[in-house]
Amino acid sequence: MHFDRETEEWQAAWKSLDGVTSVQAESAGFYRVLTSSGSRTTMQLVEMAASLGETLTSLSVQNTTLDDVFVHYTGRQLRDEQVKPPVFTMPPRPGARP
Repeated sequence: MHFDRETEEWQAAWKSLDGVTSVQAESAGFYRVLTSSGSRTTMQLVEMAASLGETLTSLSVQNTTLDDVFVHYTGRQLRDEQVKPPVFTMPPRPGARP
C-alpha cells in the first residue's frame, strides 16, 4: 500500500489491525502488509484512512503463492539455487572388460 503522507498516528493505527502479522517497508513510501485476512484488512485500511483524513494512493491485495512460502522458509528464491548439469559418462563398450 501507499498513502499520501506518513504520520506516526497513521502507522501505529494500521500496524495494530486485527490479523496483521507483519508490516514491511518497501521503497518510496510503499508498505507490504502481511495479514491473515486480506479482504478484512483491506476494508479496515480504507475505513481507517477515511476516518483519519488520509488518502490511500495505492492498495492491492495479493494471495500467498507457493513461491512466497518457499522464500519465507528458506530465505531465498528457487532460482537462486545453482543447478549443476548432469555429468556425462560414457556407457561401457559391449564386450569390454572392466
